Amino acid sequence: MLPSPIHSLLLDIRAGWERDSTPTLDVFGAGALVLQRPLYRSTKDADVLRTASIDEADEGHLLGLAGPGTTLARRHGVYVEVVANGIPLLPHVPEWIPLDFEDERTTPRVRVLGAVDVAISKLNRFNANDRSDIDYLIRAGSVSHVAFLRRFLDAVDVRSFDARAEDLPEVVRCFHIVERDMFGLSELSDIELPSWV
Repeated sequence: MLPSPIHSLLLDIRAGWERDSTPTLDVFGAGALVLQRPLYRSTKDADVLRTASIDEADEGHLLGLAGPGTTLARRHGVYVEVVANGIPLLPHVPEWIPLDFEDERTTPRVRVLGAVDVAISKLNRFNANDRSDIDYLIRAGSVSHVAFLRRFLDAVDVRSFDARAEDLPEVVRCFHIVERDMFGLSELSDIELPSWV
């Protein structure tokens, strides 16, 4: 099986990494799905979470190598985007799965977000692609309702204490759409939100 364009892009990023730093690139969203399921669908970008592992110079180097409009992005038809840590809806301790490469380089390391947490992270925006991705994961047996609810409650708890807590009622509405339309549940989960939301 041929590697996905994102996988090939990451190989070239690793080959072109000319810094002594050893960052870990945490890929989430559709990019994480494509890296775990190359035949599922294509995507135009690989979202990398901005973490303490990536300093400002590393981020600049990464975007210079593979950001929008770079040679690597044009070659592979996909680019890297670095996303602020507070943007995606994630549980307190996200499930990151190390991605193995056969090349000899050891940096940057790459991790992909696990399937259940990818589904949770897609409730924020919940556009047509997000809905399709969640539905695919559920139909593929990668996301059970029990795990989806447990991880969602954890993510709601995290989000309750940041500046985007006001978005939670809409996120809960999207969660219930998934329960009803994708899991086929007639009785929706009771999600309690803090009184200040």
